[in-house]
Amino acid sequence: MIIFYLEVKPALKHDIEPQTINVGDELVYRLLVGGRPLPTVKFFKDGNEIGPITVEESSTTDDSLTTAVLRIPHAAL
Repeated sequence: MIIFYLEVKPALKHDIEPQTINVGDELVYRLLVGGRPLPTVKFFKDGNEIGPITVEESSTTDDSLTTAVLRIPHAAL
């Protein structure tokens, strides 16, 4: 048996919705991303990387989707 794994370019699997919160509130973004190999996800603000990022397991039949979560407990401007 021969198994082929095709490379798939990284892609967001849904639109990013704007969020409005108050200073000091928690900000949480969950993004479903796909690609093969699974992409590395980074978030930036004003050219600087922000995080940390956690990655949640997603169940897919081909292991080409994952959920990246950005959680900022006390958001500031």
